[in-house]
Amino acid sequence: MNSSSDLPKVNARLSILLSESIEEALGSLLGEPVKQAIYEGLEIQGLRKHQIPEHLPRFDTFLEDTLGTVGRVIERQIAKRLYTQLGLKLVEVQDYALTDYVDMVSRAEQLTN
Repeated sequence: MNSSSDLPKVNARLSILLSESIEEALGSLLGEPVKQAIYEGLEIQGLRKHQIPEHLPRFDTFLEDTLGTVGRVIERQIAKRLYTQLGLKLVEVQDYALTDYVDMVSRAEQLTN
């Protein structure tokens, strides 16, 4: 897993797609009430919904600490949705968190720009 210090900055387009993927995955997997409860839990810890793309490691940690292995499943579903929006196929890696998958896409986009 990456530390937040070695992550490339998420560009605006990727940030929007990531936010949409998080919204869709949390809503479809957990339902609206639980999605809202997750956002409220994040806010209690000082992380607002719109800040998630810039503070993705904190979001990863929150999901894993709050939901355990289910948090990892949710992260992979978010990554799958993100990759689908980008026209890519997600290749799952055993110990990867959402941050790692976003890092791979972000680095690839930097190379093509």
